[in-house]
Amino acid sequence: MRKAFGIIITLCMLAMFPAAVFADTAEDIANSKRPKVLLNGEAIAFNQEPYVKDGITMAPARTLLESLGFNVGWNEETKQLAGFKYGTELRFSLDQKIATINNAAYQLPKPVHMLDGEVYIPLRFTAEADGRSVSWQASEETVEITTKEMKNIRIALRMSEAQSETDTVELVKQLSKHLEENNKISVQWEHIPADYYQEKLNLMIAAGDMADLSYTPDITIFPLDLLSSITWKLDSHITKYSALNKLSEQAVEEVRAVYNDLYAIPKIASSIDASFPVANEHWLDRLGFVAPRTMDELYTVMKMFTTNDPDANGKKDTYGLTGYIDKNSLGTLAWVEHVFNENASRYELKDGKLVDLAASEGTRKALQWLTKAYAEGLIDPEVFVLTKEAATKGFKDGKAGFLAMKLAEAAEAEMDSKQQFKPLISLKSSDSAQAVTGAQSAYQGAYIVSSLSKKEKLDGALEMMNALHTIANDQKQDDQLRHFAKEITGTSEVKLDNASKAIKERYNQIAEARELIAAKPLLETQLYAKLDNQQRSIKYQLDEEMLQLKVKVIMGAATIDQWDQYISNLQKNNDYVSIMDAFSKK
Repeated sequence: MRKAFGIIITLCMLAMFPAAVFADTAEDIANSKRPKVLLNGEAIAFNQEPYVKDGITMAPARTLLESLGFNVGWNEETKQLAGFKYGTELRFSLDQKIATINNAAYQLPKPVHMLDGEVYIPLRFTAEADGRSVSWQASEETVEITTKEMKNIRIALRMSEAQSETDTVELVKQLSKHLEENNKISVQWEHIPADYYQEKLNLMIAAGDMADLSYTPDITIFPLDLLSSITWKLDSHITKYSALNKLSEQAVEEVRAVYNDLYAIPKIASSIDASFPVANEHWLDRLGFVAPRTMDELYTVMKMFTTNDPDANGKKDTYGLTGYIDKNSLGTLAWVEHVFNENASRYELKDGKLVDLAASEGTRKALQWLTKAYAEGLIDPEVFVLTKEAATKGFKDGKAGFLAMKLAEAAEAEMDSKQQFKPLISLKSSDSAQAVTGAQSAYQGAYIVSSLSKKEKLDGALEMMNALHTIANDQKQDDQLRHFAKEITGTSEVKLDNASKAIKERYNQIAEARELIAAKPLLETQLYAKLDNQQRSIKYQLDEEMLQLKVKVIMGAATIDQWDQYISNLQKNNDYVSIMDAFSKK
């Protein structure tokens, strides 16, 4: 009975604790080989000798890690040793066979142990975790650690419209030097102007001449069968890269949702920094108004901005609202639809069914609101022909009191003008309605890794993206270099890098307030990926027709009854029905 009880106690103890790990004994070590260790041909001077047992070389941790360029720390309370180096963090726990590389756990061939006051760790594991090559020269009983050859990575980027070519060239030089010295990555940069970037990328793909890493403004333009044949699936590959593991979860999930697999690394964006009305705060103050909260209040303010000489120049030369439209949407007027629909997207899931809000009563009310404002001269009459640049300049110059802008754009415009602007936090269609604010995708384009080249290129491309994200988030880095890295990787923060301290404080408060209100929009990019090429072409055509009629209604060239008839006919259109059916498929 006692024997049975003892067996039960033993089994319980084994269930409660992990399997024991046994370090080499003093006798084992005394009888083992004592190898010489070379790092790029130079002998490492250890305070205590490394040894080889069971084909595994164990070496004093501090000397080995410091020779590899790590800063070393020891936590007496947790009995844990850590090595820190730019982009890499290694952690070893005494008497354990588990170590972590950038927080990912790995099995060790032998447990970490203490010998004469020195912590010993597996040499090969440690050196390879640092990207080194390790070889054993049996005849000389020597371990050779060598630095791997430089990885050559070619990257295709869309030329930033915000930077001059001279600035870009200089920053590319600085970033290239950093990547070569710290990450052993040699980069061939291909900066392609934004005007024909997508066309050039398509030609490179068709010619089988893809860069190892390519920015794509919209991954949904590639059918899944094409994308899967030219790029790597990345889910199982990015886990070992610390900075990539910390990417915005929302952005990663949005990219993954497009094709139900992660085929690209998102370029991060602020999900609340979408176009939303910005007011001329000087005009509000001069006329005694506060920021409007409802569409009726906004209408009243727009009317005063148009009729009550808000710039005090004695002329009637101002408008309540200016803006510009896009090819397939109302552009900087689209927020009106969002507010009346209480949704920052065109589509909405209701009771498990996908609904097109273009056919809703909210869109109808938005068109009536815009039609009335346009007829009364509250909206810049050139709104449908203005470019983004012209509308922004008119707003900065005091031509209109409201323009829908991103927070980053408004901050830049305020820095460039003598005006003070006030981005609105939210708006309601009525006092009892739900507040709506600017919301958008948590990513703006993404980076695809070519599968047409060898796996070594995949590793190099991911190492490069990991390094860029690390630089972008390192406050100790040179500001210009960090901001340039951010231009490539994107950021979940509102980009206020060049704004004054006062503007940053005001705009960050607005961003925080929007965060509390913003609802995650249903993204059209995820829906478009479900369409075949013919359906996409038809969808673009239908969207263009819809936009043309919206413009006519707002300008008074078509009636709201004609809009109602158009929507009725659209919902019976076989092509439209098939597109909505495709959107609704899981």
